Amino acid sequence: MIDKKTIILGLVIIAVLVGVVWYNNQNGPIIDNQTASIVEIDSESEEVTELDGDFIIGDPNAPVTMIEYSSYQCGACSNFHELTFPLIIENYVKTGKVKVITRLVSHPALSVAVLCGQEQGAFWEVNEYIFGNIATIQTIDDIQAVAGILGLNQESFNQCFNPVDEYVGHVLKWFEQGEKPKDCDRDWLPSCQIIEWFHKFEEDGLQDTPSFLINNQQIIGNRLYSQFERIIEEELAK
Repeated sequence: MIDKKTIILGLVIIAVLVGVVWYNNQNGPIIDNQTASIVEIDSESEEVTELDGDFIIGDPNAPVTMIEYSSYQCGACSNFHELTFPLIIENYVKTGKVKVITRLVSHPALSVAVLCGQEQGAFWEVNEYIFGNIATIQTIDDIQAVAGILGLNQESFNQCFNPVDEYVGHVLKWFEQGEKPKDCDRDWLPSCQIIEWFHKFEEDGLQDTPSFLINNQQIIGNRLYSQFERIIEEELAK
């Protein structure tokens, strides 16, 4: 897991580095052995709906809501996306029982890339690609290359992404001074969305990633699929 202090310290250190913009935290728990097979995730489950400032995977009217707070700097988060998340998608999201809200509390440059991907309807694809390939993504150029790898319009992606230094500065200023960009009051900026994710992380009283809220029940860390299954079934039974 990665905790809030590590996230903040990482942002401050990274802001003064040249070239490399983050590091891949390998201090997550060892991957849990799970007997279920990893499933393919098809295009039906990749649809992302924007609603009230959140990005929802699955049916927005699903009876159970799972909020995920995760970081690309967190090895346990990558493990969750590799092993457990596909099973939740297959068994609960595709069946209309669970909707997943993804909130990224990660390095802002990476989160900006996902938001710029969403402008082309590719929030899911960019998010999953970064989780699966974080060890090879080390520079700004590496982030921008993700658009081409996924077949997005590179020019449009770059136009969205190129003010990334400014956006990262907005987030750092919010961490240090609690001050949002003035433009957030009238215009949408990626940094405004990222600040809102961090604000909700604090508001929900969380400290570590990954963290999950399944309706009102918490799961902290990358746990066995069976633990998610148990809580989801409890909520569905209510």
